[in-house]
Amino acid sequence: PDQREMPFSHPTFATRPLLSRGESMIWAIRWSSWLYSSSWANDSLQNEVCFVMTRIWIQLSLLRTLRFSLPAVFLCLCVGWGGCEKQSGSSGETVDPPVAESVVEVDPENVDAALAAAEQYLNVGQDQEAKAILSVLVKKAPQEPFAHEMLGLVYISEGIQLRQKGDDAAADGKFAAAYERYRIALDLEPDAAGLQQNAGQLAHSLGKLDEALEHYRAAGKLDPTNPQTPFFAAQIYLTQGELDAADEALERLLKIDPDEPLGYYTRAMVARQRGDLEAALGYIGEAKELKPRDLMYRTQEAKIYREMGEPERALELMVGLSPVQRAQELVASEISAASVDLGDYERAALAWELCFEQAERRRQAYVAVQAGLMWWRADRPEKAHVWLKQAQILDPSAEEIGELENSLEKGPESQENDD
Repeated sequence: PDQREMPFSHPTFATRPLLSRGESMIWAIRWSSWLYSSSWANDSLQNEVCFVMTRIWIQLSLLRTLRFSLPAVFLCLCVGWGGCEKQSGSSGETVDPPVAESVVEVDPENVDAALAAAEQYLNVGQDQEAKAILSVLVKKAPQEPFAHEMLGLVYISEGIQLRQKGDDAAADGKFAAAYERYRIALDLEPDAAGLQQNAGQLAHSLGKLDEALEHYRAAGKLDPTNPQTPFFAAQIYLTQGELDAADEALERLLKIDPDEPLGYYTRAMVARQRGDLEAALGYIGEAKELKPRDLMYRTQEAKIYREMGEPERALELMVGLSPVQRAQELVASEISAASVDLGDYERAALAWELCFEQAERRRQAYVAVQAGLMWWRADRPEKAHVWLKQAQILDPSAEEIGELENSLEKGPESQENDD
């Protein structure tokens, strides 16, 4: 597809030779299973921001440079913190698999060849072989920033795998180690805009928001034409409630690229936080004009209409979609919310039932609970019990199950308080 159809197609990070489209997509495929395991359990601002980050990563994965296609995944890590299935028996410690000694022979006189070999191993998914080379290289050639950067990428990949297994403590350690490698790389190459941007997004994902903003500011000064920098800074300002700062950052973004729909989308989120729903509707209209078929913008428009007290209009935007589109959790959630506003709990329950059919395995327990709650509010406890059992089978430890269990124990009379 034409790069103008992608967000942030500004090629500023290519200080190394470009990777092929296929090599770049290898990274997208390797990390996509983690990304799609991420969860949005409610309608909070943080979850909306994380949803936007996920969309950016999916689209950036199509670009051609290693340094350009990878950074967005860092921020997406915040989406799934705690969102993966837990596994018992995890100690929080990790043991790297053994690597043949022959792999770690690094000629200090031929650093470029060692770097090329490590990069090739990374591109084909042989992280441990790359790690063996890089672990030696950062000692024998500690002045080489790209070695530290690539070792950081290995740690990120390992952390993602640990997070998928439910070993959060070990994963956090890997991500922190990755950030330290980026800091070392920046000490060696402080004027690299791409490194600053990547380090900022990794710090952002780790919750180091002050450090992230410092990196974003540095990246913005080094390359004021890169729209990623003000965009990601705006996400921090938005979640911190610094709405004026968020607006200023988004204005810079839209001056750089006035045709970026995510800029208008985020401005709509800022306007919603201010309570200026008319302005929010105008901004989301701008985003829809740029990408009229994008469900994210259509769903945000429905949400705004619902918050304006027009749930009927919100439903009109949603119910005309195809069953496959209505089965997406983002859409099902909005159909349910608008239906609840209209007192149509059966429609809300049916929306979640359709969503369940196509939900990711790790999201099914949550979706089942939502269907059960809506059937309970529709005064259909027998259906609610069916969905409760389904959720208990899928994930007996899911926090949401307790809410449905308590509702069914209280009986129909407690619905009046909820309404």
